[in-house]
Amino acid sequence: MKRKRTSQQSPPSPYRTPLVISASIALILVVCVGVFLAPEIDDKRLLGRGNEKFREGLYDEAAALYEEDGVDTDLATRRYNAGVALRRADKTMQAIARFEKSSLDDSEELRMRSCFNLGNSHFDRGYAAYRTAYASEDPPDASSNAPPRSPQELQDEQRDARLKALHEAAGSFATAIGFYRRIDPPTAQTRHNIEVAKTARRQSMDEILRIEEERRKEKDDEAIREPATLLPRLIEQERMNRAVARAAAKRGGRGRRLASRRLRKAQAQNRSLTERLLNYLKQNPDGVGGPPGQTPQPPSQEDKKRHDLAIATIARAVDAQQRAEIAYTKVDIESAGPEHSTAISELRNARVLFPLDPRRLAQEALSIQRGQLEASRSLDEAASAGLAGEVKGSGFGKTVIQALKDKVLQPLVRLMTPSQKEELELLGEEEDEVIWSAGVLASVTLDASHFAARQGSPQAPPGGAPQPPDPALEQEAKEVTAAIRAEAEVARRESTTAKAALLADRLPDSISAQEKVITALEALIELFPKPPEQPKDPVEELKELIARQQQAESASEAADGLEGSVHEQALAELSGSQEADGAVAREIAQKLAANEEEPASQEAAKDVEVGRDHVEASALGLEKASADGTTTEGARSSIARAVAAFEKALEKLEQDGEDGEDQQQDPGEGDGNQDQVAQNRHQGGYSLTPRQAQALKEEMDKKRRETMQGVYTGPRAFTVEKDW
Repeated sequence: MKRKRTSQQSPPSPYRTPLVISASIALILVVCVGVFLAPEIDDKRLLGRGNEKFREGLYDEAAALYEEDGVDTDLATRRYNAGVALRRADKTMQAIARFEKSSLDDSEELRMRSCFNLGNSHFDRGYAAYRTAYASEDPPDASSNAPPRSPQELQDEQRDARLKALHEAAGSFATAIGFYRRIDPPTAQTRHNIEVAKTARRQSMDEILRIEEERRKEKDDEAIREPATLLPRLIEQERMNRAVARAAAKRGGRGRRLASRRLRKAQAQNRSLTERLLNYLKQNPDGVGGPPGQTPQPPSQEDKKRHDLAIATIARAVDAQQRAEIAYTKVDIESAGPEHSTAISELRNARVLFPLDPRRLAQEALSIQRGQLEASRSLDEAASAGLAGEVKGSGFGKTVIQALKDKVLQPLVRLMTPSQKEELELLGEEEDEVIWSAGVLASVTLDASHFAARQGSPQAPPGGAPQPPDPALEQEAKEVTAAIRAEAEVARRESTTAKAALLADRLPDSISAQEKVITALEALIELFPKPPEQPKDPVEELKELIARQQQAESASEAADGLEGSVHEQALAELSGSQEADGAVAREIAQKLAANEEEPASQEAAKDVEVGRDHVEASALGLEKASADGTTTEGARSSIARAVAAFEKALEKLEQDGEDGEDQQQDPGEGDGNQDQVAQNRHQGGYSLTPRQAQALKEEMDKKRRETMQGVYTGPRAFTVEKDW
C-alpha cells in the first residue's frame, strides 16, 4: 500500500538569520557613511559650482559659493578662490582679506600663490590711487551753489588731494613689492611684477617730490617779500647744518661721503634762498621800510643807509655759505663749521636792520634756552652715571628732532654720535643765539603805540589825523622798557656765563646759569603788552593738528633709523609732543560739543574724541618703544588712525559749512533770471564757459594719458588661479 505523501515545510537554514542581520547592518552602514560624507560631497559641490560661475564670469556669485559653510577639506582652497573672484569683481579690499587668511595655510603652494595675489591686489590699490591723483583736475561744476574760489585756492585744493592719493599709491606699491619678495624661489613673473611695482613707486615718489618742490618754491617766493620773517628761517637752517656737520665730522669712508653729499644739498638750498633774498633787496630799494600793511612812504636817508647795509651784510653771508658748500664738495666737513658760524653772524646782523618783533625774539630765545637746559641736564646725568665720553646723543635730543623734520638731513641722523666734548661745543655754539637775542632785547625801546593796541584802548580812525600821545601810556612805556632791559641784561650776562661753563666742562655751573636765563626771559615776556586774544576757529585748529600728526608720523618712522640713546631721546620728545596734541584735541572736541545748535559740530566732536584716544595711545606707544628700544610701528598705526578720525571730523564741519551756504538764496534767484544769478555767484571767482570747460578737460585727459604711459607697463592679468 502506497504511503500518502504529506506536504512538509523545510527546516530553516542555520545561515539564514545571520545573513539577514548582515544585510541590515550593511544597509545601516551605507546610510551612515552617506550621512557622514554628505558635508564633504557638498563641499566638493560648492567648489565645483563656484568654479562654474567663475568660468562664466559671474565672479560675485562664484565668491558667494566659495564663502558658504562646509567641511574643512577644501576650505582654504575655497577661501583662496573667493579672493581671486573678488579681485576679478574689483572688490580689492575684500580680496586682500581672503588672501591674508589663505596665506596662513599649511600648504606651501597655497601660501606662495596667496602672497602673489596679495602683491597683485595691493598693486591694484596703488594703481587706482595713482589714477585718482590725476582725476582731480576737472573744473568746478558751474551749477554748484558753493561760494566762488580763486584759481589759487582751487590749485591748492587739487594739489593737496593729489599728494594724499600719491602717498597712498606709493605705500601700496611698496606693500606689493614686499609680498612679491616673499615668494621663494622667485619666478620670472614675480621678478617682472617687482620691477613694474618699483617703476610705479618711483613714478609716484617723483611726483610727490615735484609737487613738494613746487610748494617750497611758492613759499620761498612769498617769504623773500618779508625779510624780517625769512631771516630767522635762514639762520635756523644754518644752525642745523652746523650742528649736523659737527656731529658727523668724525665719520670716515662711506658715512663721511654720505654726510658731505647731504649737507652740501641742504647748504645749497639755503644759500640759494639767501641769494634770492639778496637779489630781491637789490631790485627793490624801498624794501627796508616801515611796518607791513601801512602805505609805503618815500624812503628816508636813514632807510637808504640801512637798506644798503643790509645788502652788504647778506652778501657776506652768501659768501660764507658758498665756502661751506665748497667744503662739503671737497668732503672737508671740519672746515664747513666756521663758515656756518660766519653766515649765522652776518644774517643776525642783517636781521636787526629790519623791523623786529621783540616779543617774538624773546620767545625764540626762551625756546632755545629750554632745549639747551634739557640737553645739559641729560649730559650731566650721563656724566654722573659714569657714562662720559662716547655717549650716543645724550644731549642732542632737540637737534635730532629738528633734523628729523628736514628731509634732506634725515639719512644723517643715525650718524650723529658725538662725544661729550663735542656735544659741549655744540651746546656752546647754540648758546650764542641766546646771548645775541638778549643783547638785542637789552636795547629795545617801547613807545605808547605798543600799548594803544591793547583791547579796549581808543584807536585812531582809519585815514584820520594822528592822535596826540597819551601821557599815561608814554609813562607806562618808559617803565616797561626799563624793566625789559634789566631782565634782558640779566639773561645776557647769565647766558654768557652758561656758555663759558659749557666749554670748560662745568655742567652744574652751566645748568644753574641757564635756569637763571630762563627765569629772566619768562619775566621779560610777561612785561610786554599782550595783544587782544582772538578766538581760535576749531576748523583751523583741527587742520593744524592734522598737519602736526602727519609730521609726527614721518618723524617716528625716521626715528626707527636711530640707535642707542639717540633713539630713546627722539621717541621721548615725540611722546611728549603727542601728549600735548592729545590735550589740544580734547579742547577742540569740547568747543565743538559746546555748539549745541549745529548737529555737524556734535558729530565732529565724537570723531575728534576718537582721534584724541588714538593720539594718546600713540604717546604711550612711543614711550614704550623708547623704553624697550623697539620700533614705532604700533605708535605709527595709532597716529594714522588719529589722522583718519580728525579728517573725518574736518570733512563733516566743512560739508556743513557748504550746506549752510547752499541754503541761502542768492539775490535774484526767485525772479527766474538764472543767468544773472550765475554771473553774480561767480563774480570775481573762477568760472568757465561750457566750451572752455570741455576744452580744458580734454587737454587734462590727454596729459593724464601721457603721464600714465610710463607708469604701468606689462600685462594686467597677473592672477594665478587654482582648480579651474
